[in-house]
Amino acid sequence: MLVLLGASNLRRMHEAFGSYGVPVTSLSVGGATVSPIKQNNLFNKLTEYLERRSCNDGDDIIILGGTNDFLSNVAISEIKKNYRKIVELAADNFNRVILAKVPPIPSLTREDNRVIAEFNEWLKAIGSLNPQCILVAETWDPFVEKGKEYPNMSLYESYYENGGYDMIHLNKDGLLILRDVLLKAKVE
Repeated sequence: MLVLLGASNLRRMHEAFGSYGVPVTSLSVGGATVSPIKQNNLFNKLTEYLERRSCNDGDDIIILGGTNDFLSNVAISEIKKNYRKIVELAADNFNRVILAKVPPIPSLTREDNRVIAEFNEWLKAIGSLNPQCILVAETWDPFVEKGKEYPNMSLYESYYENGGYDMIHLNKDGLLILRDVLLKAKVE
């Protein structure tokens, strides 16, 4: 069983993983945060799932969190503190924890994306604390223009269905890349 914990980009991955014959449980919801600024934060979602789950049956979990925190200008120290709690809880309850780096967000400034890159480096440090259980998937580099430091805009949705400006969510091509990177990480 593969458990997905995250916000919109990971929520949209449920069918993509299932089509590979991987049984999937998705705890991902649009707008979810790492920090407890919203009721649908990832720690609460994970805790609720663990309370319902009857046993650890060999589950792996993929966590992709932080996008909505960065969009809400939550301090990176707050994001790290709460993310660490989520990872510790996951590591205690799953065979393997796959941390997906937060992809760049085109609707944010370059400086904001540098902060996300700094956060992603911190994720690698968290992964190194328990390398038998925690793996960090490279989900930043595939979404950056080659030789540049800004996002590859062709991999993001330009507009929401209602016509509003997006540049946050991955489009179909971006989601396929994300799926492939995460599947590769799962089998490593």
